Amino acid sequence: MELPAQTIRCLLVNTVAQCGSQQAIATIRDGQLEWRSWQELGNDVQRKAAGLAKHGVGQGDRVGHFAPNSYEWILTDLAILSL
Repeated sequence: MELPAQTIRCLLVNTVAQCGSQQAIATIRDGQLEWRSWQELGNDVQRKAAGLAKHGVGQGDRVGHFAPNSYEWILTDLAILSL
């Protein structure tokens, strides 16, 4: 299902739908690149958003996000924007 690309959430949903198995993001682990697909990234963002929602974070809430640069930071940022 394609959504109008008006928000970052919509852009992510559309990209996952169109490019699901393609490489999306890589992290370095033990000196090697470890790639995740768009589908994996989308699934991780959905799980993180569900966890935030379970703790009461919802649409329109203000959320402070302070952490070192990492895959988890990206997930949290996208999850917050998805809510």
